[in-house]
Amino acid sequence: MDQGVAAVIAAGVAGVVGVTGSLIGMRMGRRQVSDQAQVEHEQWLRGQRQEAYIAVLDAWDTAVKGLRRMIEEEAENQVLGTRYEEERDGYERDVWSALGERVRAEVDDLSVEAFKALERVQVLGPESVDKTAINLEDALHFMCGAIRARTGTREWPDYAGFSEAVRVTTRARQDFMNASRSVLRSAPCPGKR
Repeated sequence: MDQGVAAVIAAGVAGVVGVTGSLIGMRMGRRQVSDQAQVEHEQWLRGQRQEAYIAVLDAWDTAVKGLRRMIEEEAENQVLGTRYEEERDGYERDVWSALGERVRAEVDDLSVEAFKALERVQVLGPESVDKTAINLEDALHFMCGAIRARTGTREWPDYAGFSEAVRVTTRARQDFMNASRSVLRSAPCPGKR
């Protein structure tokens, strides 16, 4: 009986080890599949973020370039003395009012794509980039406000306000670049949740 008991015990131990090994193998296999799915998702998300971040920078640069051009052209017009010839003919009020409407419409047209691109970034995240995207959005609102300030009057453009807006937007863009660079340069980590 000693040999029989030993054989039964050995078979029982082998069975337990076999079942335990199978369970461990299943768990490891599931974990591997889960990790692989997570890495693939993170790679997909990184690609989406990269496209969104680049779209923001392109739309941002286009908007800011257009807004700066508006101010620079206005300064050029004032220097050359070619600003609003109708003003000389007694239509000053209508000319300034029309200018104000044109400036507001042009500012809206120039900035709309940048705001759309910023929304996409805020959807894709992560939170560190969301914060800088919100700051970027606020800076663009600030710049648009600085350009709209004093429209419809002789005091337009407000060069001091615009200069401050340029400083704020430049800093906001750099912060966004730093945050997005940090996110895009970090590799996906399996098992990290």
